Amino acid sequence: MGRYARGHSALRFQTRFLHKAYNRLVATSVRGITSLTVVVPSYNEAATLRTNVNAIRAFLAKRTLLDLPWSILIVDDSSSDQTPEIAAELAREDGRIRLIRRSSNGGVDAAIRSGVEAVESDAVVVLDADLSYPVTIIESLVETLVREEADVVVASAYAPGGGVRNVPRARALLSRWANRFLAYAIHERVRTLTCIVRGYRAQALARLVAYRPDGDATHQLLLDALRLGLRVREIPATLEWTHERRSRMSMAAIARRTRSVLGAALRERPSLALAIPALIPGVLPLTIALAVLAHGTALQVGIVASTTFVVQTASTIVLCYHSTNFALRPLMMRRTTAHGPMRNST
Repeated sequence: MGRYARGHSALRFQTRFLHKAYNRLVATSVRGITSLTVVVPSYNEAATLRTNVNAIRAFLAKRTLLDLPWSILIVDDSSSDQTPEIAAELAREDGRIRLIRRSSNGGVDAAIRSGVEAVESDAVVVLDADLSYPVTIIESLVETLVREEADVVVASAYAPGGGVRNVPRARALLSRWANRFLAYAIHERVRTLTCIVRGYRAQALARLVAYRPDGDATHQLLLDALRLGLRVREIPATLEWTHERRSRMSMAAIARRTRSVLGAALRERPSLALAIPALIPGVLPLTIALAVLAHGTALQVGIVASTTFVVQTASTIVLCYHSTNFALRPLMMRRTTAHGPMRNST
């Protein structure tokens, strides 16, 4: 009996081992993910780069993520501090860490594009160098790529269950409303479009880069993914700024990003542009005054005044329509969420 019991136990162990191995094979090869690269765009991150990259490395080593081989790709965007030297040291210490050094500072979009164009894995996760989202988000992004068979997965601070911490009040308010405006322009298919922390399937990423080689790598890349019909999913996450990031906040960069977001929203939903004349005070008397100063006849002044009035009235109607929808949309979204989860895109 003892020999039989030992043989039966060994058989059960082998069966469980083969079952787990089969599940891992299905989870990776069938769904097309067999390797992972974490891309870390960096600019003047010398104070925290070593600590944060080591945190990423420790998490990847501890949580095998479906037994995927992994690597870390640091993209230095022509930093003026010791960031490239520290990144080079990390690469020498661990062969799974690589470094790309850009010759000029092109901003986070250029750094992300340089990184994603150099990856050789099946899946890519882009992280902030200052880890404004915890390293555990890596696993959540990859698991969603696999479970949902998604092409792009977005870490969303503005999805139900997400949150924002330690972000300056004005910056948080601007970010929230910019994302709300852009989300409204695309009919709420995604709630957070300006966050760079995402997971991608490499094939989908290659399509996006080829579609718009020199475009924005944050919200525009996501808009292109929706336009191309890729499977985009969103997971709740908590954005938490470090004290270093708070001290390095650039108002010029914020202004550039805001203009870019507003421009993207108007391109995605051109009818929003029709509301602009209603936002300009005194247009009607100004146009009449200009017509008079130009020595226009009474008929010409009348035509200018009538045309301006019609345009202003139509613009006001459009503004009221979009303002009402924009104000009521969060309530409608909460009611929809209460009755079941909403899919982000097809």
